[in-house]
Amino acid sequence: MSLYLLENYNLNFELHVYDFDHTLYDPDNESWNENIVNSLEKSLKDKKTITILCTARPKNKDLVNKTNELLRKKEISLEDF
Repeated sequence: MSLYLLENYNLNFELHVYDFDHTLYDPDNESWNENIVNSLEKSLKDKKTITILCTARPKNKDLVNKTNELLRKKEISLEDF
């Protein structure tokens, strides 16, 4: 999409990108960064924010399920993204 096309749209939103391992969640200590979790929760609730969760975890069924299980402990789901 060209810059000219983008100028014709009212793009009134924010983009928030969160990293999972060692930012949002510390797998070494099995702990959450509550400041980042709070920020993520606000982003997900804001209708004018597009929220993206990044992870370098391999896309295998067990690891995806484990990631989703961890997120659900914070009342978040992969489906929220």
